[in-house]
Amino acid sequence: MNPILNSLNINFVGLVLICIGFALIIYDYKLKQKIKESLSWTITKGKITHSEVIKDTSDEGVIYKSIIEYDYYIGGLLYKGETICIGGELDTSFKDRAIKRCDKYPLEASVNVYYDPKKPQNACLERKGEGIGILYYFGVFIVLIGLFFILKNY
Repeated sequence: MNPILNSLNINFVGLVLICIGFALIIYDYKLKQKIKESLSWTITKGKITHSEVIKDTSDEGVIYKSIIEYDYYIGGLLYKGETICIGGELDTSFKDRAIKRCDKYPLEASVNVYYDPKKPQNACLERKGEGIGILYYFGVFIVLIGLFFILKNY
């Protein structure tokens, strides 16, 4: 293979990795900002309408997901939510963890629902995010790998 072409391919891979890394860092930052904003959201009462652990099997293994749904009323209007944590919840290969989450939100339970007064359809049960810091560090790691690809050509 032509050395110049090979060098261009390696630089391209490095640039792609850097872009992916920065995208993860920015996404992590935006999630942290949304969590910060949620601390001023209004609280209302809601009711758990669905609480279930489902098993998802693929070639890569078994993943357990806790499916939690809830209803809440704002100004007489019914809203439906399924967001537990801002940024989503981490699926797990540990069935006990998924069961624990469902046990925390059993069917028919009364819960506090935090909602954005500007957009009441944006709501959550917990004003935190799972695995958010991991995105930042993973993004930095990917950027460093991309830089390594580029700098090793010089």
